[in-house]
Amino acid sequence: MLIPQRPVPITFSNSLRYPSSSHKRTAIALCFALAIASLSSLLTSCASGPRDIAENRPYPIALRQDGSIDIQVIQKDTTLELTNATKQTLAGGTLWLNGRFAHQVEILPPGARIELDLDSFIDEFGNNFKPGGFWASETPDRIILAQWEERTPGLPPRLVGLIAVSKIAE
Repeated sequence: MLIPQRPVPITFSNSLRYPSSSHKRTAIALCFALAIASLSSLLTSCASGPRDIAENRPYPIALRQDGSIDIQVIQKDTTLELTNATKQTLAGGTLWLNGRFAHQVEILPPGARIELDLDSFIDEFGNNFKPGGFWASETPDRIILAQWEERTPGLPPRLVGLIAVSKIAE
């Protein structure tokens, strides 16, 4: 085995020591793109303020429930199925869950079935209904009370009960 008597000098080429102008341009472009991406994500996260919907109002506690109607509200993992089993068309109104979370519904004709995302229901403070599902990190909310608030022009507001069913596996 040969052992050198003195250390072998290591030399670097100038291309490693001093990057070329194309490498400099690439590095500057990469830094610029990273700065733009982080700035845009910061601006979009700050832009989500209060939602411009009527659900950001408190539950109408002054209204008394005026009976109930045959509209099924079925809670699934992350969605809610609303089925109108009556002979009447429900004009626009607010669907209230648990006396806290609300969602505007435009029209619900007889026999119609619509599906709504549970996380689209919000309370007066902008908090979402916690729907659950496979990726849920918190205990999901359960629908205990479902009510329909009718606001017909010229008539006093009316609150009616709906039939709430939960199909969530325990």
